[in-house]
Amino acid sequence: MQNIKLYYFDLQAKGEIIRLILHYGGVPFEDIRIDFTQGWAEVKNDKKWKYGQIPIVEIDGKILAQSQTIARYFCQKLGYYPTDLDQATQVEELREFINSDISDHQYHAALF
Repeated sequence: MQNIKLYYFDLQAKGEIIRLILHYGGVPFEDIRIDFTQGWAEVKNDKKWKYGQIPIVEIDGKILAQSQTIARYFCQKLGYYPTDLDQATQVEELREFINSDISDHQYHAALF
């Protein structure tokens, strides 16, 4: 994997699980953080953003979308994803737990 760019807002929400997986795997990537209040309004209609949403990951020009799909992709690519269904289910449980914990934390932080 070369020339990886992660596009997401400068917060720990849906893009954070991707950042964590890449950091844990020691994978170099460009962490492009888009300012929600200024930058997103200017770029959100670009065709690069599949489904008009971020996070997206660009790998050598190929665009991947949807945070959980991207997380699963990198887990499989980095060898963290078992082929055994029972073990894969445990990985999915952990990935979903981490993601929901990050999302819950971000939601609660926004309330205060």
